[in-house]
Amino acid sequence: MGDTDTEYNVVYTKNSPTITTDTVNKTVHYVDVDGNKMADDFTSSANFTTSTDAVTGKATTTSTNDVLGHQANPVINGYTVTTNPAAATTDQTVKSGDTDTEYTVVYTKNSPTTTTDTVNKIVHYVDADGNQLANDFTSSADFTSSTDAVTGKTTTTSTNDVLGHQANPVINGYTITTNPTEATTDQTVKSGDTDTEYTVVYTKNAPIITTDTVNKTVHYVDADGNKLADDFTSSADFTTSTDAVTGKTTTSSTNDVLGHQVNPEIPGYTVTTNPAEATTDQTVKSGDTDAEYTVIYTKNTPTTTTDTVNKTIHYVDADGNQLANDFTSQADFTTSTDAVTGKTTTTSTNDILGHQANPVINGYTVTTNPAQATTDQTAKLGDTDAEYTVVYTKNAPTTTTDTTTPKTTDEVSVTPKQPTVTQPVAVIPTAPTKNTVTPVTTTANPVVTTTTNTLPQTGEKSSPLMLVAGLSMLMMIMSFLGIEIKKQH
Repeated sequence: MGDTDTEYNVVYTKNSPTITTDTVNKTVHYVDVDGNKMADDFTSSANFTTSTDAVTGKATTTSTNDVLGHQANPVINGYTVTTNPAAATTDQTVKSGDTDTEYTVVYTKNSPTTTTDTVNKIVHYVDADGNQLANDFTSSADFTSSTDAVTGKTTTTSTNDVLGHQANPVINGYTITTNPTEATTDQTVKSGDTDTEYTVVYTKNAPIITTDTVNKTVHYVDADGNKLADDFTSSADFTTSTDAVTGKTTTSSTNDVLGHQVNPEIPGYTVTTNPAEATTDQTVKSGDTDAEYTVIYTKNTPTTTTDTVNKTIHYVDADGNQLANDFTSQADFTTSTDAVTGKTTTTSTNDILGHQANPVINGYTVTTNPAQATTDQTAKLGDTDAEYTVVYTKNAPTTTTDTTTPKTTDEVSVTPKQPTVTQPVAVIPTAPTKNTVTPVTTTANPVVTTTTNTLPQTGEKSSPLMLVAGLSMLMMIMSFLGIEIKKQH
């Protein structure tokens, strides 16, 4: 415990490349018709060195010479070459891995003096720089001349005097740009004609260019899948170049990142499903599949507001003093505003401002009575509160007159006592639309006093007619008071 951490580095040294060699050999034998050796073999070799990288495995082949040479068939006295492969007397370009080749030149012993003449046709297939792309095509026309040893007469024969042809070979990744007519047609020749060579030139095809686009699409929809905003799109573009000959591909891109944007704000909606990729970048590569993401918005609930329109009625005297409790009534409205459209819908359980009858207040008479105080009004959203004042004026005092005539001791006078007038007592209503006034009545009982009064003028007694007149006056006063009470109701 307490030892410090330790670190060690193991160092690797890259191995040397693996070197391999390959030799392609060409051997030409010279024999007679019985297979007997007539001359030393001709040999030629092409040597190749291949270096293989120890890490990548990439092989690189080099050669100081890739051409198998030739020599002219050796002249052998008394013999004439009768089998002469073209490759025995021509060079061949080879590559590492090609098999060794052997050619046999056959000599036939002369009987008569025989000479041969071969007219050759060679077609080369090369690229624009002269590099061989395919083996040469060769065709020969062979002529034989026989000279009599005695007469010296020469006879020339040929088994074939036509130089043939082949179709130009198809070489992957190349297109023919120079094509001599003779390369793909026959020619008739005769002994003594010169050999001919034709070159077909191939031009390497341009690389095959392919493009690949990886797309990202973000949809913005509501809970029912309805589109709420334009899609966001981003693309990464890749270009692949394929070598027409080797097939090696190279891919490049000016941008390999699929971008993003902030989710758009949509009035009246809130994002409820938000894939992380919708608001972040993604790095992609050629061949990746397109990506789609959906951001879901949920519609916000409506905004609800309430409004109350109030009606108040005050009951005061001429000096503004409150005589009874205010009457109040209200109309309530509820407004719902759609979060998206802004459309408002207003509802009300009651849009009527009610009323009550003006309360009866003892000793007062209504002198200012706004019509709205005792009627209903229909209100609407946004109306201002209303206040009305009912003004009461205090009644004048009640005045009574008592007229008394002198009395004599022997006269009887009936004097009616002034009745006690019933005054209504106001009861403030508790219900908003009704008034209830319960009058409290004090019974007025006239008192009849019988005395004997003598009229001062005549000394006569009061007659019964005067009593009747007094009672009639009393009834009239009571009737008048009763009418006034009813008016106040």
